[in-house]
Amino acid sequence: MHLRNANYDLSVFNNAKHFNPERIKKRNLSFGHGIHYCIGAPLARIEGKIALEMIFLRFPKLRLAKKLKEIDIDTNNQIGMINKLPVIWDWDYNLVLFKE
Repeated sequence: MHLRNANYDLSVFNNAKHFNPERIKKRNLSFGHGIHYCIGAPLARIEGKIALEMIFLRFPKLRLAKKLKEIDIDTNNQIGMINKLPVIWDWDYNLVLFKE
């Protein structure tokens, strides 16, 4: 099985071939399954959550520069990656970026 197809099950995920960050959570194979389940999965989820929270705390006006449907996703690699993620950041000079 190709890794890119792991969560491409139309009986489980409606419109599976389209990226939708608001999709209702369902069981997926991102970190494997059964005895092959990734031992670092909980750590990866926590790190991802913390990283995103920190980015949006530090840059509260950060937003996508394109509509979600227009984001270029590379489907030629094994896992399907975003090639570019253009963002807009409305700079606020009163915002303290590196607060100690």
